[in-house]
Amino acid sequence: MKWVAEYFVVLLAIIPTVALSEETFVLTESSIMAFLEKSPEISRIKSNVLAQEFNYKKSKDPFSWSLEGTASTESSRERSVVAQVPVTSKASLLSLEFNRPFSNGIDIGIGYSQQKVSSFVDNAATNRFVGKVDIDLFKNFLGRNSKAVLQDAKFGYEAAKLQGKIDEKALRFRVRSLFWNYIAAKESKDLADELLASSTKQLKLVRRKLRSDVADSGDIARFSSQVSERQSQSLQFEASMRQFEVNFGEFFPELAGKKISLGNYDKSKTMASFYQCLGVIEAQKEVPKQYTLFDEIIDLRRKQLEEQKKSILTTSDIDLKLSGEIGLVGTGIGTSAASSSLTDDGNDFNSVALTLSMPLDGKKRETEKVQIQLAEAQIDAEVRALDARFSSLHNRVVENIKLIKKVIESRSENNDFLKKALLDSRKKYRQARLTSQQLLQEEDKYLSNAIQLITTQRDLLLFMFDYLSLFTETPCQLNEVQ
Repeated sequence: MKWVAEYFVVLLAIIPTVALSEETFVLTESSIMAFLEKSPEISRIKSNVLAQEFNYKKSKDPFSWSLEGTASTESSRERSVVAQVPVTSKASLLSLEFNRPFSNGIDIGIGYSQQKVSSFVDNAATNRFVGKVDIDLFKNFLGRNSKAVLQDAKFGYEAAKLQGKIDEKALRFRVRSLFWNYIAAKESKDLADELLASSTKQLKLVRRKLRSDVADSGDIARFSSQVSERQSQSLQFEASMRQFEVNFGEFFPELAGKKISLGNYDKSKTMASFYQCLGVIEAQKEVPKQYTLFDEIIDLRRKQLEEQKKSILTTSDIDLKLSGEIGLVGTGIGTSAASSSLTDDGNDFNSVALTLSMPLDGKKRETEKVQIQLAEAQIDAEVRALDARFSSLHNRVVENIKLIKKVIESRSENNDFLKKALLDSRKKYRQARLTSQQLLQEEDKYLSNAIQLITTQRDLLLFMFDYLSLFTETPCQLNEVQ
C-alpha cells in the first residue's frame, strides 16, 4: 500500500498548483471600477482630448520666436567687360535672424549679416544690423483672423475636455449596467436552481409513491418535465452570465483568463439610492440643464462657430501688408573694418514696402457663404438633437415616477405573497390535499414573478444609468463615482 500513500502525497502537492493556475477575480462595483483606468476605452477617451489639446497648442506654434540662419559661399571666373581679362570672383554670406509673429497681425525681427566679395577689390565686406516689422493692414488687421483661429482651437479644446468627462462618466455607467446585468442573471439562476432542487426532490418522492401505488405515471411525467424545464432555465441564465463575463473581458483585457466570482453587493441600498434619485428628478419641474455638461459644450460650440465665421469671412479679403526695415550698414576691407564702421555717422538705412494681393472674381465669396451655412447647419442639428434628448428623457422619468414606484412595490408585495403561498402549497401536497399539477402551477407563478421582479429592478437601474449618463451632474447618491 506504500504506492497508494505516495500517490496521495503527489496529488496533494499538485492540487494547489492547479487551483492557482486559474486566478479568481472577485467581482464587485468597487473592484471593477479599479480596473477602469486600465481600460482601452479610457485610453480612447483620453486620446480624443489629447487630439484637441494638440490642435490648440499647434495653433499657437507660429506665434513664437524662431532663429533663421544662412551661410553660403560662391566663386566664379569670367571675362571682364571693361578690360577683357579673366577675373575671379568670390562671395560669401553669413546671416542670423530672430523673428516673432504676433497674433495681432504684426511680425517683428532683428538680424545681423556679413557679406564678403572679392573681385576687383579683395575682401570688400558689408555688414548689416537690421530691425524689421511687417503689419497686416486688412486681411489680418489687428489679428482678426489669427485670433479667431486661436480662439476656435481654444474653445474646441475646452469642449473636448468636457466631452471627455461626459464620456468617462458614461463609460462608468456602461460598466455598472453590465455589473447589474450579471447580478440579475446570477439571481435568476439561483432561483431556478432552488426550484430545480425542489422539483428533483419532489420527483424522487413521487417515484417512491408510485411504487406504493399512491401516485400515478402522470405525476412522474409532470415532475420530470418540471425538472427538465428548470435545468433549461438554469443553463439559460448561466449562458447569460458567461456572455457578460466575455463583455467584461472586452472592457478589461486584464480579466482575460480569470475566473469571475460575484462578490458582496447591497441591492437594497442600491435601490434606496435609486429612489433618492427619483426624488431629486421629480423635484425638477423644468428640464434641469444645470445638471448636464452638454449645455456648456453647446455654448462653447456656438462660440467656436462665431470664431470660425470670422476666419472664413477673411478668405476673400484683400491682402495688404506694410513692411519696413531700419538698421545700420558698415563697409570696409575685411569684416573687422566693416563691423567697425557700423557706428559711423551716415551709415544707416531704412526701407518701406507695400504689397497687395486682391481676388478679381467672386468665387471665394461664394465659397465663404457655403462654409458658413454648413457650420451653422451642423451646430443647429447638434443643438436640436440634444434638446430633444434632454426633454424626452427627463419627461419620461418624471411622468413615469409614480408608475415606476408602484410597479416595484406591487411586484415585491406579490413576490412575498406567492412565496408564502408556495410554502403552504408544498405542505398541502405532502398532506395529499393538493395535486401535483396545482403545486407545479404555484411554483411556476412564484418563479415567474420573482424573475420579473429581478428584471424590473435591473431595467429601472439601467434606465436611471442612462438618464445619469446625460444629466451627469445630478446630485444624487446613485450618481456618485464608485
